[in-house]
Amino acid sequence: MAEIRRAAGGVPVMADEGIFTLQDAYALAEARACDAYCIKLYKLGGITAAKRIAAVAQAANIQINCGGLAVQSQLEAAAGAHFYASTPVAQMMARRNS
Repeated sequence: MAEIRRAAGGVPVMADEGIFTLQDAYALAEARACDAYCIKLYKLGGITAAKRIAAVAQAANIQINCGGLAVQSQLEAAAGAHFYASTPVAQMMARRNS
């Protein structure tokens, strides 16, 4: 993934299926393999695990994209909203208008 990012010539690369654990987040940051992490609460193990990964992202200047569909329940949607609201705006991936 790091090689792809270097070859991408400035096109942002996001880790989605490549990040499941805190250890994955550290490894991606250390390798400078991505510009953003896709945070899916159900994939990472909930809000606590996601906040730990977001802390790694913040320390490594990696942005966050809140992913997932949140269609299983209102609780899942509420958890995602709480995670999103508790993450600094500057850390979120910027939406680009075309």
